[in-house]
Amino acid sequence: MPPLFSGNLTAFTCCIHSNATSAEPWKVTWMSTPVKMQADPLWGCEYEDVSITADGIVLSCQVSVDDLDAFTTTLVAEVANTSWMTGMDSLTRKGYEAAIALTAPLLIELAEDTAATGTLNEEFGEIMVSIGCSRALEAVYSHVSIPISELWKPKSRNNEGFDFHTVCPMHLVNFGEAKYSRTKNPHTIAFTQIAKFLTNKKHLMDVHYLGTLCSRQSMSRLDLDEFGVIAAFSLNAANKKLTMGRAKDAAKDIASQHALSQVMVVGVSYAAK
Repeated sequence: MPPLFSGNLTAFTCCIHSNATSAEPWKVTWMSTPVKMQADPLWGCEYEDVSITADGIVLSCQVSVDDLDAFTTTLVAEVANTSWMTGMDSLTRKGYEAAIALTAPLLIELAEDTAATGTLNEEFGEIMVSIGCSRALEAVYSHVSIPISELWKPKSRNNEGFDFHTVCPMHLVNFGEAKYSRTKNPHTIAFTQIAKFLTNKKHLMDVHYLGTLCSRQSMSRLDLDEFGVIAAFSLNAANKKLTMGRAKDAAKDIASQHALSQVMVVGVSYAAK
């Protein structure tokens, strides 16, 4: 799929940290100034309020889903796109094909029903938050978006896990948790769930899947317990800046408590028209 972001991100600068080595080129310090709103018409989204802490640990942005028709249309096309299986060995590909034969029709039906009614239920709302966040990270921070876990690993009540994943340019696997609410800003719930998952080592329970979906370098770093997490949540507050500030404070806390390499904070808003 072609790049989803065509805007100018000239405000961002990446500098090699003084203690970086050829063996650890990912040790970098990010410096940033705010980036104005940028449009992503393919997904009907806009990205704004992009910021990175000086140490590069907490990254954030806001996503506005402005065109639900564009979002659902592109989602249906993405679900049907199996190019992410290119290069897999025959047996691995057959395994994924068997999984998506069951999951893809359900996701497509859900997207089409949402487009037809123009209203969000909790199930599609969580998918919108997951994908809106993943695409923002791809567009703004050059992450590689991994197909959402609902596509290749259907959830069950007894087997909860992270909702989506990305791989960033520093070869870190990032584990994303999405929380949707029609009226609230559930960043606290997202971080609580992330902390619970990390304590229970949920991020390690899908390595047999992730090993076929993520780069070798990122899996090597994961083996060294070097990875990131993503808190994606509905952003309904009147004062979005204040809410995002509180979420970023929580991100700093969880990064320290769980020795995380980085934490992404993404608020996703949608105003029904």
